[in-house]
Amino acid sequence: MDLLSEHSSTEDSPTAHEFTEIDFEWLSRYFNSPDGELFCNSWQDDDENYRIVRSYRTSIDTSQYHIYTFVWEPDRIIFMVDGVHIT
Repeated sequence: MDLLSEHSSTEDSPTAHEFTEIDFEWLSRYFNSPDGELFCNSWQDDDENYRIVRSYRTSIDTSQYHIYTFVWEPDRIIFMVDGVHIT
């Protein structure tokens, strides 16, 4: 068993879950807070279930951030910045 397989197993943890894609985004929209900015964490699993978690952050210049995407495949992890595949 390689290092990636060893740490991606869900057998030892009842709360663990395997994901095919996890996205983290800084959004410049304001929701219910005049000074809050939104951090968005979303993921999708093999069954096409999709979940999004939001939390408020303050004093963040979103123009300084990018969208990072990690896609787990059986034998590799694909890393993208702003939708561009990084090799």
